[in-house]
Amino acid sequence: MEQVLDENRLTSSFPIGYVSLNITNLEKSIDFYHSIIGLHVLLKTERFAVIGTITGQPLIILNQEEEAVQRKSNATGIDHLAILAPNRIELARHLKRILERDYSIRMISDHGVNESIYLNDPDGILIEITRDFTPEELVLHMPLSSQELAQQLLEMSRQLQSDSPEIAMDRIIGHVLLKVSDLSQAEQFYVRDLGFHVSMRIPGAVFVSSGNYHHHLGFHVWESNGGPRPELSAIGLRYFSIIAPNDEALTEMTAESPHDFRFVRDPAGNGIVVSQRATIHHEELLDMDQIILERSNSIENQ
Repeated sequence: MEQVLDENRLTSSFPIGYVSLNITNLEKSIDFYHSIIGLHVLLKTERFAVIGTITGQPLIILNQEEEAVQRKSNATGIDHLAILAPNRIELARHLKRILERDYSIRMISDHGVNESIYLNDPDGILIEITRDFTPEELVLHMPLSSQELAQQLLEMSRQLQSDSPEIAMDRIIGHVLLKVSDLSQAEQFYVRDLGFHVSMRIPGAVFVSSGNYHHHLGFHVWESNGGPRPELSAIGLRYFSIIAPNDEALTEMTAESPHDFRFVRDPAGNGIVVSQRATIHHEELLDMDQIILERSNSIENQ
Protein backbone atom coordinates (compact mmCIF):
# COMPACT_ATOMS: atom_id res chain seq x y z
CA MET A 1 0.00 0.00 0.00
CA GLU A 2 1.28 3.44 -0.94
CA GLN A 3 0.64 6.44 1.27
CA VAL A 4 2.31 9.84 1.20
CA LEU A 5 1.57 12.18 4.06
CA ASP A 6 0.41 15.58 2.84
CA GLU A 7 -1.82 18.12 4.55
CA ASN A 8 -3.93 18.41 1.40
CA ARG A 9 -4.43 14.68 0.93
CA LEU A 10 -7.80 13.10 1.12
CA THR A 11 -8.89 11.48 4.36
CA SER A 12 -11.48 8.84 5.19
CA SER A 13 -14.10 11.59 5.46
CA PHE A 14 -13.99 12.08 1.69
CA PRO A 15 -16.81 10.04 0.23
CA ILE A 16 -17.94 9.84 -3.34
CA GLY A 17 -20.95 12.14 -3.36
CA TYR A 18 -23.07 11.49 -6.43
CA VAL A 19 -22.76 10.20 -9.98
CA SER A 20 -24.22 11.90 -13.06
CA LEU A 21 -25.25 9.72 -15.99
CA ASN A 22 -26.35 10.27 -19.56
CA ILE A 23 -29.39 8.09 -20.25
CA THR A 24 -31.85 7.76 -23.14
CA ASN A 25 -35.25 7.61 -21.45
CA LEU A 26 -35.86 9.48 -18.21
CA GLU A 27 -39.09 7.71 -17.27
CA LYS A 28 -37.60 4.24 -17.72
CA SER A 29 -34.54 5.17 -15.69
CA ILE A 30 -36.61 6.73 -12.91
CA ASP A 31 -38.72 3.58 -12.75
CA PHE A 32 -35.58 1.48 -12.44
CA TYR A 33 -33.95 3.49 -9.66
CA HIS A 34 -37.22 4.02 -7.80
CA SER A 35 -39.07 0.75 -8.29
CA ILE A 36 -36.24 -1.74 -8.68
CA ILE A 37 -33.51 -0.16 -6.52
CA GLY A 38 -35.87 1.61 -4.10
CA LEU A 39 -34.34 5.09 -4.09
CA HIS A 40 -36.28 8.34 -3.90
CA VAL A 41 -36.98 10.83 -6.68
CA LEU A 42 -35.79 14.12 -5.19
CA LEU A 43 -36.25 16.35 -8.24
CA LYS A 44 -37.60 15.91 -11.75
CA THR A 45 -37.84 18.15 -14.80
CA GLU A 46 -38.54 17.27 -18.41
CA ARG A 47 -35.10 15.78 -19.08
CA PHE A 48 -33.35 15.81 -15.69
CA ALA A 49 -33.87 13.97 -12.41
CA VAL A 50 -32.07 13.67 -9.09
CA ILE A 51 -32.33 10.30 -7.37
CA GLY A 52 -31.31 9.92 -3.74
CA THR A 53 -32.01 8.87 -0.20
CA ILE A 54 -34.89 9.29 2.21
CA THR A 55 -32.90 12.05 3.93
CA GLY A 56 -32.60 14.00 0.66
CA GLN A 57 -28.98 13.22 -0.18
CA PRO A 58 -28.46 13.07 -3.97
CA LEU A 59 -26.84 9.87 -5.24
CA ILE A 60 -27.54 9.71 -8.96
CA ILE A 61 -28.25 12.49 -11.44
CA LEU A 62 -30.04 11.40 -14.60
CA ASN A 63 -29.68 13.45 -17.76
CA GLN A 64 -31.82 12.43 -20.72
CA GLU A 65 -29.53 13.02 -23.66
CA GLU A 66 -31.61 13.74 -26.76
CA GLU A 67 -28.79 12.79 -29.15
CA ALA A 68 -27.41 9.94 -27.07
CA VAL A 69 -24.92 7.61 -28.71
CA GLN A 70 -23.49 4.31 -27.58
CA ARG A 71 -19.95 4.33 -26.27
CA LYS A 72 -17.37 2.51 -28.30
CA SER A 73 -16.42 -0.82 -26.75
CA ASN A 74 -12.86 0.36 -26.07
CA ALA A 75 -13.78 3.87 -24.88
CA THR A 76 -13.07 5.18 -21.40
CA GLY A 77 -15.89 5.92 -18.95
CA ILE A 78 -17.71 4.10 -16.19
CA ASP A 79 -17.48 0.38 -15.57
CA HIS A 80 -19.99 0.49 -12.73
CA LEU A 81 -21.13 2.44 -9.70
CA ALA A 82 -21.81 0.83 -6.34
CA ILE A 83 -24.69 1.71 -4.03
CA LEU A 84 -23.66 0.77 -0.49
CA ALA A 85 -26.27 -0.77 1.80
CA PRO A 86 -25.64 -0.62 5.57
CA ASN A 87 -25.87 -4.35 6.33
CA ARG A 88 -26.68 -7.80 4.99
CA ILE A 89 -30.37 -7.59 5.84
CA GLU A 90 -30.68 -4.49 3.67
CA LEU A 91 -28.80 -6.23 0.85
CA ALA A 92 -31.29 -9.10 1.13
CA ARG A 93 -34.08 -6.52 1.01
CA HIS A 94 -32.74 -5.30 -2.31
CA LEU A 95 -32.68 -8.88 -3.60
CA LYS A 96 -36.30 -9.31 -2.53
CA ARG A 97 -37.34 -6.16 -4.41
CA ILE A 98 -35.52 -7.26 -7.55
CA LEU A 99 -37.03 -10.74 -7.51
CA GLU A 100 -40.55 -9.52 -6.72
CA ARG A 101 -40.37 -7.24 -9.75
CA ASP A 102 -38.93 -10.01 -11.92
CA TYR A 103 -35.88 -7.94 -12.91
CA SER A 104 -32.86 -9.69 -14.34
CA ILE A 105 -29.78 -10.06 -12.10
CA ARG A 106 -26.41 -9.96 -13.82
CA MET A 107 -24.33 -11.51 -11.04
CA ILE A 108 -24.10 -12.11 -7.28
CA SER A 109 -20.58 -12.14 -5.83
CA ASP A 110 -18.61 -12.45 -2.60
CA HIS A 111 -15.51 -10.28 -3.04
CA GLY A 112 -13.91 -11.14 0.29
CA VAL A 113 -14.48 -7.66 1.74
CA ASN A 114 -18.05 -7.17 0.56
CA GLU A 115 -21.05 -8.96 -0.94
CA SER A 116 -22.70 -7.62 -4.06
CA ILE A 117 -25.64 -7.90 -6.43
CA TYR A 118 -25.10 -6.64 -9.99
CA LEU A 119 -27.75 -5.59 -12.48
CA ASN A 120 -27.96 -3.37 -15.54
CA ASP A 121 -30.07 -0.24 -15.75
CA PRO A 122 -32.30 0.29 -18.82
CA ASP A 123 -29.33 1.66 -20.80
CA GLY A 124 -27.02 -1.19 -19.88
CA ILE A 125 -25.05 0.76 -17.26
CA LEU A 126 -23.84 -1.71 -14.64
CA ILE A 127 -25.10 -1.04 -11.10
CA GLU A 128 -23.70 -2.82 -8.06
CA ILE A 129 -25.63 -3.00 -4.79
CA THR A 130 -23.20 -3.98 -2.08
CA ARG A 131 -22.63 -4.28 1.62
CA ASP A 132 -19.31 -4.37 3.47
CA PHE A 133 -18.29 -7.06 5.92
CA THR A 134 -17.87 -5.95 9.50
CA PRO A 135 -14.38 -6.27 11.06
CA GLU A 136 -15.66 -9.24 13.06
CA GLU A 137 -16.90 -11.00 9.92
CA LEU A 138 -13.61 -10.46 8.12
CA VAL A 139 -11.63 -12.38 10.75
CA LEU A 140 -13.14 -15.77 9.99
CA HIS A 141 -14.74 -15.18 6.61
CA MET A 142 -14.47 -17.90 3.99
CA PRO A 143 -15.59 -16.59 0.58
CA LEU A 144 -18.84 -18.05 -0.68
CA SER A 145 -19.57 -19.15 -4.21
CA SER A 146 -22.13 -17.11 -6.12
CA GLN A 147 -24.66 -19.89 -5.65
CA GLU A 148 -24.03 -20.14 -1.90
CA LEU A 149 -24.31 -16.38 -1.41
CA ALA A 150 -27.46 -16.17 -3.51
CA GLN A 151 -29.05 -18.94 -1.46
CA GLN A 152 -28.20 -17.28 1.87
CA LEU A 153 -29.52 -13.90 0.74
CA LEU A 154 -32.64 -15.54 -0.66
CA GLU A 155 -33.33 -17.33 2.63
CA MET A 156 -32.85 -14.05 4.51
CA SER A 157 -35.11 -12.17 2.09
CA ARG A 158 -37.94 -14.64 2.68
CA GLN A 159 -38.06 -13.54 6.32
CA LEU A 160 -38.67 -9.92 5.33
CA GLN A 161 -42.08 -8.38 4.86
CA SER A 162 -43.14 -7.15 1.44
CA ASP A 163 -41.31 -3.98 0.58
CA SER A 164 -42.67 -0.50 0.71
CA PRO A 165 -42.36 1.52 -2.53
CA GLU A 166 -39.04 2.97 -1.33
CA ILE A 167 -36.12 1.80 0.75
CA ALA A 168 -36.32 3.44 4.18
CA MET A 169 -32.75 3.15 5.40
CA ASP A 170 -30.04 5.40 3.99
CA ARG A 171 -27.64 4.54 1.20
CA ILE A 172 -24.45 6.11 -0.12
CA ILE A 173 -22.27 5.70 -3.20
CA GLY A 174 -19.72 3.17 -2.00
CA HIS A 175 -17.36 3.30 -4.94
CA VAL A 176 -17.01 3.94 -8.66
CA LEU A 177 -15.02 1.76 -11.06
CA LEU A 178 -13.70 3.55 -14.14
CA LYS A 179 -12.33 2.56 -17.52
CA VAL A 180 -9.15 4.46 -18.37
CA SER A 181 -6.77 4.48 -21.32
CA ASP A 182 -3.45 4.65 -19.44
CA LEU A 183 -3.11 3.04 -16.02
CA SER A 184 0.01 4.91 -14.88
CA GLN A 185 -1.42 8.30 -15.88
CA ALA A 186 -4.64 7.56 -14.02
CA GLU A 187 -2.77 6.44 -10.91
CA GLN A 188 -0.63 9.56 -10.94
CA PHE A 189 -3.71 11.77 -11.22
CA TYR A 190 -5.75 10.13 -8.47
CA VAL A 191 -2.81 9.67 -6.08
CA ARG A 192 -0.67 12.76 -6.67
CA ASP A 193 -3.30 15.29 -7.73
CA LEU A 194 -6.38 14.17 -5.78
CA GLY A 195 -4.58 12.58 -2.84
CA PHE A 196 -5.92 9.05 -2.76
CA HIS A 197 -3.59 6.22 -1.83
CA VAL A 198 -3.29 2.87 -3.55
CA SER A 199 -5.09 0.13 -1.64
CA MET A 200 -4.68 -2.71 -4.14
CA ARG A 201 -3.24 -3.55 -7.53
CA ILE A 202 -4.16 -6.43 -9.79
CA PRO A 203 -3.10 -6.96 -13.42
CA GLY A 204 -4.54 -4.12 -15.46
CA ALA A 205 -6.27 -2.37 -12.57
CA VAL A 206 -5.57 -0.13 -9.57
CA PHE A 207 -7.85 0.53 -6.61
CA VAL A 208 -7.48 3.63 -4.45
CA SER A 209 -8.90 4.77 -1.14
CA SER A 210 -9.01 7.88 0.99
CA GLY A 211 -8.63 6.02 4.28
CA ASN A 212 -8.47 2.40 5.38
CA TYR A 213 -11.44 1.51 3.16
CA HIS A 214 -10.88 -1.22 0.55
CA HIS A 215 -11.51 1.26 -2.29
CA HIS A 216 -13.50 4.36 -3.10
CA LEU A 217 -12.34 4.36 -6.70
CA GLY A 218 -10.92 1.81 -9.07
CA PHE A 219 -9.74 2.10 -12.63
CA HIS A 220 -8.70 -0.45 -15.22
CA VAL A 221 -7.55 -0.88 -18.82
CA TRP A 222 -9.04 -4.32 -19.43
CA GLU A 223 -11.03 -3.16 -22.46
CA SER A 224 -9.90 0.46 -22.80
CA ASN A 225 -6.08 0.40 -22.95
CA GLY A 226 -5.16 3.21 -25.36
CA GLY A 227 -8.84 3.72 -26.07
CA PRO A 228 -10.61 6.97 -26.99
CA ARG A 229 -12.61 9.31 -24.82
CA PRO A 230 -16.36 8.94 -25.33
CA GLU A 231 -18.43 11.63 -26.98
CA LEU A 232 -20.05 14.11 -24.59
CA SER A 233 -23.46 12.74 -25.57
CA ALA A 234 -22.46 9.11 -25.00
CA ILE A 235 -24.55 6.95 -22.68
CA GLY A 236 -22.90 6.47 -19.30
CA LEU A 237 -20.79 8.67 -17.06
CA ARG A 238 -21.03 12.46 -17.28
CA TYR A 239 -19.18 13.07 -14.00
CA PHE A 240 -18.98 12.04 -10.35
CA SER A 241 -18.37 14.16 -7.28
CA ILE A 242 -15.71 13.98 -4.60
CA ILE A 243 -16.63 15.79 -1.41
CA ALA A 244 -13.84 17.52 0.50
CA PRO A 245 -14.06 17.56 4.33
CA ASN A 246 -13.35 21.26 4.93
CA ASP A 247 -12.70 24.62 3.28
CA GLU A 248 -8.92 24.16 3.34
CA ALA A 249 -8.84 20.83 1.55
CA LEU A 250 -7.93 20.79 -2.11
CA THR A 251 -7.46 24.56 -2.11
CA GLU A 252 -5.33 24.51 -5.23
CA MET A 253 -7.95 22.61 -7.18
CA THR A 254 -10.82 24.95 -6.30
CA ALA A 255 -8.88 28.22 -6.19
CA GLU A 256 -9.51 28.99 -9.85
CA SER A 257 -13.26 28.43 -9.57
CA PRO A 258 -15.68 31.24 -8.63
CA HIS A 259 -17.89 28.56 -7.07
CA ASP A 260 -17.36 26.24 -4.11
CA PHE A 261 -16.71 23.39 -6.50
CA ARG A 262 -14.59 22.77 -9.57
CA PHE A 263 -15.07 20.55 -12.59
CA VAL A 264 -12.02 18.69 -13.91
CA ARG A 265 -11.31 15.67 -16.07
CA ASP A 266 -8.90 12.85 -15.35
CA PRO A 267 -6.37 11.89 -18.07
CA ALA A 268 -8.91 9.48 -19.57
CA GLY A 269 -11.56 12.19 -19.84
CA ASN A 270 -13.72 11.07 -16.92
CA GLY A 271 -15.47 14.08 -15.39
CA ILE A 272 -15.05 14.91 -11.69
CA VAL A 273 -16.69 17.57 -9.54
CA VAL A 274 -14.51 18.48 -6.56
CA SER A 275 -16.76 20.04 -3.93
CA GLN A 276 -16.00 21.56 -0.55
CA ARG A 277 -19.42 20.88 0.93
CA ALA A 278 -20.37 17.67 2.69
CA THR A 279 -24.04 18.12 1.77
CA ILE A 280 -25.84 19.79 -1.09
CA HIS A 281 -29.53 20.44 -1.61
CA HIS A 282 -30.84 18.63 -4.65
CA GLU A 283 -32.45 21.77 -6.06
CA GLU A 284 -29.00 23.38 -6.31
CA LEU A 285 -27.89 20.64 -8.66
CA LEU A 286 -29.86 22.10 -11.57
CA ASP A 287 -27.79 25.30 -11.51
CA MET A 288 -24.60 23.39 -10.75
CA ASP A 289 -25.20 21.03 -13.62
CA GLN A 290 -25.52 23.90 -16.08
CA ILE A 291 -22.26 25.41 -14.83
CA ILE A 292 -20.57 22.02 -15.10
CA LEU A 293 -21.90 21.55 -18.63
CA GLU A 294 -20.45 24.91 -19.67
CA ARG A 295 -17.12 24.06 -18.04
CA SER A 296 -17.14 20.62 -19.65
CA ASN A 297 -17.68 22.10 -23.11
CA SER A 298 -14.93 24.65 -22.44
CA ILE A 299 -12.44 21.93 -21.49
CA GLU A 300 -13.44 19.86 -24.52
CA ASN A 301 -12.80 22.80 -26.85
CA GLN A 302 -9.39 23.68 -25.41
